[in-house]
Amino acid sequence: MRPAFFDNSIYRQKQAQITKKGWQAGIYDFRRKALETRYCKNLQCNSPFRVKPHDSKKYCSYRCAALLNNQQRSNPLSKEKLIQLYSSGLSMTEISKKLAISTHKVSYWMDKHEIPKRSISDAVYLKNHPNGDPFSFKTPSSMEEAKLLGLGLGLYWGEGNKLNKTSIRLGNTDSDLMNLFIKFMVDILGVKKSDLKFGLQIFTDIDTQTAMNYWMKKLDIKKGQFYKPIVTESNSLGTYRKKSEYGVIMVNYHNRKLRDLLVGMLPKWLSGRAAPW
Repeated sequence: MRPAFFDNSIYRQKQAQITKKGWQAGIYDFRRKALETRYCKNLQCNSPFRVKPHDSKKYCSYRCAALLNNQQRSNPLSKEKLIQLYSSGLSMTEISKKLAISTHKVSYWMDKHEIPKRSISDAVYLKNHPNGDPFSFKTPSSMEEAKLLGLGLGLYWGEGNKLNKTSIRLGNTDSDLMNLFIKFMVDILGVKKSDLKFGLQIFTDIDTQTAMNYWMKKLDIKKGQFYKPIVTESNSLGTYRKKSEYGVIMVNYHNRKLRDLLVGMLPKWLSGRAAPW
């Protein structure tokens, strides 16, 4: 039970006087945390100020803090620097991490400088091809190359799958025709032959290995370049079956950018008014 004298005004006044004299005499100094001297981080000010050790204060006043921090926040990103970083393949998020700023700030200054932003598909393409395009289109420099370009475009127009938006595809049963289109892709479009993939569609009464061996020999390609063959149930025999004795071979090159380039040449080639490139 609390003693009654604790609430006595005379007792409380006397205890307060004792405690005050104790602080003045330094009896309770161990309870004090010594202040330390720091200098304002604003170099134009650099005034000393005293704070407790645990205090994270860096500026002597709110004014100095605002002058410095607001200047850093409003510091513009130069157009040249943004173009250099963005064209190197970095995304806006990667640029923000590199510069230790927010993504919103990068986006703001790109819009401010009117720097075109990549679409999602372009960004994905760049991520998949960090070393540049895996092809190199060659502008024809001779009549033979111009003829090969025309033949390649004609074959793609007549036999190619133009509905596919991401790949160049062409299928046929004629090995000479396929070799011509492959030569066009290698010599004119600058594709590595080893990067080409092949699909084979055969009937059930055609031996799969025999058909693959035939096409590997005729097109000079390797077994590893084949997708899994598609086998179709054979319902009847006839003249068409003789034409596809070894099935239908389809060459496939997966690259959306090259596919768009090839499709873009077709209208010019068909009109004959200008060079397709």
